[in-house]
Amino acid sequence: MKRLLTCLLPILLTWTLWVGCDPRPQANDTPMPTPLPGKTYENGEAKMQFRPVVAGQFYPGGQEQLRQDVDSYLQNAVVPADLGDIFGIVAPHAGYVYSGPVAGHSYRAVQGKKYDFVVVLGLSHRVPGEVALLHYDSYLTPLGAVTIDRAATEQLAKAAPFIDRSDEMFRYEHSLEVQLPFIQRALPQTPVVLIAIGSARQDTLRQLAAALDKTFADRHVLYVASTDLSHFRTYDQAVKIDTQSLDFLARHDLEGLYKAPELRERMCGLGPVTVLFELFKRRGGKEARLLKYLNSGDTSGDKSRVVGYGSLALLAQGMKTMVKTEETKPAADAGGAEDYLSADDKKELLQLARRTIEAYVKNGKTVEFQPTSDALKKNGAAFVTLTKKADHQLRGCIGQIIATIPLWECVRDMAIAAATQDPRFSAVREREIQGLRIEISVLTPPVRIKDISEIQVGVHGLIMSKGWNRGLLLPQVPTEYGWDRNTFLDQTCRKAGMNAGCWRDPDTKIERFAAIVFSETE
Repeated sequence: MKRLLTCLLPILLTWTLWVGCDPRPQANDTPMPTPLPGKTYENGEAKMQFRPVVAGQFYPGGQEQLRQDVDSYLQNAVVPADLGDIFGIVAPHAGYVYSGPVAGHSYRAVQGKKYDFVVVLGLSHRVPGEVALLHYDSYLTPLGAVTIDRAATEQLAKAAPFIDRSDEMFRYEHSLEVQLPFIQRALPQTPVVLIAIGSARQDTLRQLAAALDKTFADRHVLYVASTDLSHFRTYDQAVKIDTQSLDFLARHDLEGLYKAPELRERMCGLGPVTVLFELFKRRGGKEARLLKYLNSGDTSGDKSRVVGYGSLALLAQGMKTMVKTEETKPAADAGGAEDYLSADDKKELLQLARRTIEAYVKNGKTVEFQPTSDALKKNGAAFVTLTKKADHQLRGCIGQIIATIPLWECVRDMAIAAATQDPRFSAVREREIQGLRIEISVLTPPVRIKDISEIQVGVHGLIMSKGWNRGLLLPQVPTEYGWDRNTFLDQTCRKAGMNAGCWRDPDTKIERFAAIVFSETE
C-alpha cells in the first residue's frame, strides 16, 4: 500500500497596492503602523527580527500570492544571455502591480547566481537622516525570514562610524523591503546587508562607497540600488526625462547626471544610485546595461501622471577583486527540482485534479483521461493540497513520495485521497467543491543526506524516518513559517511522531527532495 503523507500550508492575507514611492500622503493612503521588533529563538538564543512595514500594501501580504507574483515577474522577464557576472543592479521600488515587471528584469539577470550576501541600498522617504544600517538578525516577509548578515553589518559599521545604528530610518520605509521577496525567490538563502540613505551629501555618499569598497573587497557581493525615476509627469514628459537619466547611468556618467536640470525630479533614489556607481567606478567597472524601462502608464493604463521605472545591470567583467560566480543549477543528485513541466502540462494536471474530485465526490467514479504530453506519462510522485478560497484554510493534503505510477495517474489518485481520505478532515462535500483551490507539488526522488549542510531551506523538503515513524514536510513549509534549518529539522521530527532533535540520532534517516509547485489562480 502506498504511503500517504500530509503537509502544511500558510494562511494567506488580502492585499492592496500603492503606485509610487512619493512620500506625500495619497488620497487613499492609510497610516502605516510602526513595526515592532519581534523575538525569535535559535538554539535557545534570542534573535531580533524586523517585521514587515508594507506587506499587503506595496505587495501581496499572502505567501502564496506573493510567491506566484514574484515568480511570474521573473519568468516573464527576458534578459540578454551575454551579461556574465553581475556586480550590481538598479531596481524600482513601487507597488508590484506597477513596477514588478521591471524589477523582474533586474533580478532575472542575477537569478541562480551565488553571492556571499546582497547589499541593498535604499532610501528613507519619511524619516530624516543621512545613512543608517539595520542591526537586526532577520527581516520578515510573507515568504519567510531574510537573514541579515550581522557580521558583515558590524564590519561595515566599524569601517564607517558616520553610519547611524538606529532603526528609525527603516520603520516607515518601503524602498528596501520591496526588494526582499525578489531576493528570496531569485537568490534563495542569500543573506542581506540593509542600508538606508536619506539626505546625505555627495561627500558622505562617496565615503560610504569607499567604506564598502574597502570593507568587502575580498567578498563576492551583489549591490542593489533601489530607485524609481521621474514622478507624476505626463507620459511623454516622463519618457523624455527618464530616457536622459538612464542614458547617463548606462554611460555611468554621474557628473553629467548631477549637472542635468531638475536633478531631484529625475529619481528619488539618487543617493543609492550614486553610491552604487561610485563603487562601480572604484572597482574599475566598464559597462552598465539597460535591461528594461516602463512607467506606470504602461503597466496601469493611466498616462496622465506617471512614475518611471528602470532596470539596469552593472557588469563585473574586467573589474578588480570580483570573484567568479557560479550558477545554481538544479540536478537530481543535488535534490533540485528542474521544472520539466510546461505551462500546458500544469494546466492539464490541475484540470484533471478538479474534474476528478467533482466526479468522485458526486458519484464515486473516476474520470477517463488520456495525457497529451510525454512528461505526464512518465512515473511521478506528487502531493495534492486543497484549501478553502474564502479563508485559505487547509481542507486536505495527501501525496505519494515514490514515483511508481505515471504522474497523471498519481495526481488523479492523490486528488481523490486529499478530498476524501485525509484523516484530519471529513470528506469533501459536493457543495464545497467550487469553493476549493487546488495546489499540486510534483516531487523529485528523495536523496539521503550525509550532512545537514546539504539542506537548502526553501528549496528542499525533508523526510524523517526511524523504525515505524516517518514524516514529511514540503519545501514551501519552512519559508511560510520563517524557520531556519534546525527548526525545519525539529518540526519534521515532530511530524514523524518523534521528539525535536531526533535528527541528531545517527539511527534516524534524513532524506531531502525538491518540488515543482503550481496551483489554480483564483
